[in-house]
Amino acid sequence: MLVPYLKPGDTGNNVIKLQRLLNKKGYQVEENGIYGPDLLRAISGFQIEVGLDGDGMIGKATWGALEGRKVQQYHNSFGLQEPLMTIVEFDASKDQYYKELNKKEQIILKSSLSEGNNLFVKNKFLWENKISKSAYGSAFIIGGEDYSSFNKRICDGEIIKLFDEKYWSNFINSQSTNIEQLNRASISITVCNWGPLMISPDGYLANWLGEKVNEKNYYDLGREWRGFRYFYKYTNAQLDSLAVILKWLIQKWNIQTHSHYYAQPWWSEINRDVQSGKNGLWNEASFSLQSFGMHPQPELLQILSSL
Repeated sequence: MLVPYLKPGDTGNNVIKLQRLLNKKGYQVEENGIYGPDLLRAISGFQIEVGLDGDGMIGKATWGALEGRKVQQYHNSFGLQEPLMTIVEFDASKDQYYKELNKKEQIILKSSLSEGNNLFVKNKFLWENKISKSAYGSAFIIGGEDYSSFNKRICDGEIIKLFDEKYWSNFINSQSTNIEQLNRASISITVCNWGPLMISPDGYLANWLGEKVNEKNYYDLGREWRGFRYFYKYTNAQLDSLAVILKWLIQKWNIQTHSHYYAQPWWSEINRDVQSGKNGLWNEASFSLQSFGMHPQPELLQILSSL
């Protein structure tokens, strides 16, 4: 049996078949029989996910993967031309997320406001879930340097996946009337970080628990943001992992990127586009003045502006 070979620009029934198979895999593409830019982004994301070259060319290997046949060993990494990142998958409590499929329109970023141990943050979500009695969690948690003396572990840059991002949980901190709709349509990424720092009575910088922060672990923004000037640094490993997973998710879910990521208003103001559910990669800080999201570390802004 001949396997149809497809490339961008093709049309017809085989393209419709391709689109239907992608939709069964959880992607959202229009079944119009046209191999256009949206289909190219989706199929490239799928190819990367299963360990193939994300070139958008559809041959025997891609058809086999779409139809459930084993193509090659999948090492659970993204396969992009970046440092390969491994995802550590957990079976989250059934109470931590809703196993309901939803079209994804937004990727939301936030800091954990805690230590770098991503397992601690995972358990913190579970505790908050029990307190609120609602499904609360993050699809992905990126660990940082763990300086705790108790159960110290190496997790800098490690990505934990609590549940498949095609499902949803209560993640966004906002009083918006459409908050459930926003949560349903978003993919949540939490980066382990203490966030804003304060000057202690003794003159040293401390996190919100009052613990002294080593000089090499903070930076001076040079201006105030949300009432703070000093922030805990995101590590290079965290930023590398974030860049890889963002590229993958943007391709997989057809998430739009916007030209104003480098601009101060994107970080410091409430954004009506975000609150309305506009497709894009957003900071949780744009939903509420009570949320810090991810702080505007220059290295982070460089990554976002390059997507």
